[in-house]
Amino acid sequence: MRFFILLSFFIYSIVSSAQVLDRDIVVNNVDKVTSDHTFLDGDLLSFKIKPYSEENYNLDWELCIELQDNRFAPLMKESVTNDSFYFTITPSLFKQNDLIYRRIESSKDSSIYYHAVIFLYNKSVVVDSMSIFVNVLPSIPKIIRSNLEGTFNYEQCCYNDQAKLTVSFTSHSMDECFLVRIQSTKDSLFLNTFPEDYTLVYIPINFADNDSGYSIQYNEADWGQYYKIMSLNKYGSVFSMDTIHTTELINDSNVISAIEHSNQSTNIKSLNYDAVYHIISYKNNNIYINTNSGFGIPIKIFSPEGHLVLSATISNCIDISFLPKGLYYVKALLTTGKYVSCKIIKI
Repeated sequence: MRFFILLSFFIYSIVSSAQVLDRDIVVNNVDKVTSDHTFLDGDLLSFKIKPYSEENYNLDWELCIELQDNRFAPLMKESVTNDSFYFTITPSLFKQNDLIYRRIESSKDSSIYYHAVIFLYNKSVVVDSMSIFVNVLPSIPKIIRSNLEGTFNYEQCCYNDQAKLTVSFTSHSMDECFLVRIQSTKDSLFLNTFPEDYTLVYIPINFADNDSGYSIQYNEADWGQYYKIMSLNKYGSVFSMDTIHTTELINDSNVISAIEHSNQSTNIKSLNYDAVYHIISYKNNNIYINTNSGFGIPIKIFSPEGHLVLSATISNCIDISFLPKGLYYVKALLTTGKYVSCKIIKI
């Protein structure tokens, strides 16, 4: 069973008052820094022990890392030799897959840090400690711009998963990246809002360097999809805080209008799907309104591009034989003040 050190900052600030550890740290046998320095992948950290007054001391040192629940887990422990010790920051040092390390986000940039503590023991009693911060993970991907391009199929009201999604972003210390799709487990494939219940679909993707950072291109996107960027290196992975909603990237007003009408026809409030088609029906070039209200019902008919092609008030039916063949959206205002919409195909 792994042993966890449960010491607060207050406790090890007291024991560190003895300052058995020299506060100067030598990095890569060249630079002398203090504990407020940020250490990186591959850095060799060397420590010295100050003269210690207690006779017959037997010193050990231990490197521990702070976990998400604020406990500390040991990474390595060895004896002090010739009043000094050292270690190198490597991926293998941090490979404990069953532990979740605390990640500290910088308020100045998108860097993420690990908090580690070096404990110095004399006969199993802590006599000094020193905090250090390590920056080895990729920085949080920050999306600079994104774009969606493709040929919109108005009849099917989608891009047929063939739109090109291009994203530019920054992320330091990244070796590879994934485009991560947030896919609803309950709702439609075309999402208007971020889903409450979802699964993540990881899409490996190549990236290219550019002047502002990196860029990726995904050629199987469509509207109504949510994506994040995940940066990886040999220490771990980091998700972007930003989320891409492909619908928000569409600038063509005709496409936007078609999507809005599609949403109205597939997300009708207060009436189920069968009820709508009981109210609005189409047969032999006639659209029928079946309400038995005795009042005229205002209707509007839109093309797949979202253009209004007919507006009228009818009590029973209307002839649309003059309209070209194809897909249309019919929207009717009921006497209750609610709209119902549906699609029809004129053949």
